[in-house]
Parts: sequence; C-alpha cells; structure tokens
Amino acid sequence: MCDINKSYELSAYVKAENLTKDGFYMAILPVDSKNRALGWYFVNEFSEHKAINKTSGTHDWKRISHVVDGKSFDEKTVKLQIYCFMMPI
Repeated sequence: MCDINKSYELSAYVKAENLTKDGFYMAILPVDSKNRALGWYFVNEFSEHKAINKTSGTHDWKRISHVVDGKSFDEKTVKLQIYCFMMPI
C-alpha cells in the first residue's frame, strides 16, 4: 500500500545502444483502491511529460533513479504502477 507520508525511490539498471534522446524512460501511475488510475505522476507542475529516469545514447549497465515524495500523490492512492517505455529508433 502506498503511504503518502513516505518517500519512494524508483530505480533501474539500463544498458543502452543507440537510443534516441530520452529513448528509455519510466513513469508512475498512481491508482486507487478500485484499481482506477488517478493520473500520471509528473516530476513538477511545469512538466510537460510523465517521463522520469530517462536515458539515451549508448552505454553499459547504468543505474538511473528518482526519489518521489509520497505527498505528491493524491490521498486516494493505494498503489503505484510502474511503466517502462522504449522509444523506437
């Protein structure tokens, strides 16, 4: 269960080859007790995109991470769904 009074760290190890700008990213979708989406998490109020933990280019295994303050989620949030996206070349 998601506790809005805690912080959460989302991290992953990613190996990339010829990824375009922001070619790989992760996103968080908070959901309520009835498994209804409450809207994508945005890094801040000025974000135009839900992407966090972005990477691109070519590199060996690299840890990417982002810390999220639980207070940034709607109070109805009971769990977080994590999505990984890779953009085609």
